[in-house]
Amino acid sequence: MRRLLSIAALAAIPAVALAGCGGPGSSGQKPSTASSSSPGGGVITPAGARQVLTQFSVANNRANKLRQASVLATYEGGSSYQLDASGYRASLITDPKHKDYAPVSYADPVFYVPLQKSYPAWFAVRTLTRGKKITGSPYTYLVFTKASASAHWIEVLEPATSGLPKQTPPTVQTDAAGYATQVSPADATGLRLAPSALPAKQVTYLDAGNLPSKPPRPGLPTPKRPKVVPFANGKTALGDLHDKAFWHRHFPPGSTQLDQHQVTTDPVYALRTTGGGALVFYNLTASLTLGAPDAAPFTITMDGIFDGKDPVRSAQVNYDDQFAVYEAAGAVAAPAVIANYSGAVSGECDGGPCKS
Repeated sequence: MRRLLSIAALAAIPAVALAGCGGPGSSGQKPSTASSSSPGGGVITPAGARQVLTQFSVANNRANKLRQASVLATYEGGSSYQLDASGYRASLITDPKHKDYAPVSYADPVFYVPLQKSYPAWFAVRTLTRGKKITGSPYTYLVFTKASASAHWIEVLEPATSGLPKQTPPTVQTDAAGYATQVSPADATGLRLAPSALPAKQVTYLDAGNLPSKPPRPGLPTPKRPKVVPFANGKTALGDLHDKAFWHRHFPPGSTQLDQHQVTTDPVYALRTTGGGALVFYNLTASLTLGAPDAAPFTITMDGIFDGKDPVRSAQVNYDDQFAVYEAAGAVAAPAVIANYSGAVSGECDGGPCKS
């Protein structure tokens, strides 16, 4: 009889999951619809963006106390919702009495508001994030979007500098009225890569170790390996890479830990920086496949993802990875990850839904 392998992940959900989430919608007031009254007719002004952040901060702390995904969905979207809803599920297990709750504040905000006259519209904020479990003074970039004039501002990306080497944030180019200069995702002017090309290039960089280095069988040609563009800090503080290393240490020799990344259909947001570079925001997904040698059954415990009760022969952990990437000007400049947010959001058992 094969021995049942039982493995638990003690800290697979990132500790910052509750620190970055939140937004207008849970404070008893409606989500912000702050808009511009500028002569140019822009969707929102820098002053309006400040109002959005103020309402976001108040609602964020009330929402974090509730830990309800249905409330979260009223003011967050995309990968931010997936990551923070997963953080709520994990927190309800690890801290049922919510002893670790503490308000989060956003200090010294710097607003990056492109002048836009149509929808969908967006803007970003760089702020110092402070809270009970947040050490040092990490920057967080919050990206808000608004689908139409009647829609609410929704927070969709929240990468932070926590866990990355200390670095000076790039300066975004602004005009005399304080509006940031937006870069079209397809515009590669002065850059090594167009902003829209960065996600796919980063996937290749992250998954380079998975690429075949020899023919699948004798007589076939050696697979052509794509050119890898290195991303500075690109493998730092990613939850899926951290968890892959964790499982590698705890599964027996001969087991499988295959981490693969994918681009998404979500928008890429880009701003021109002084000197001609670009500050780019986007997200990827990742899937980490786990298996014991010879498909032996095993159980897996991961707070909010796997309960460790039912044996499986393979498990897949799904992740969302968010990035703020600085691309300096120049044809040979290497992209640098200056902020990210990453964590497990769901799981699959034996190629399908897990038992509930």
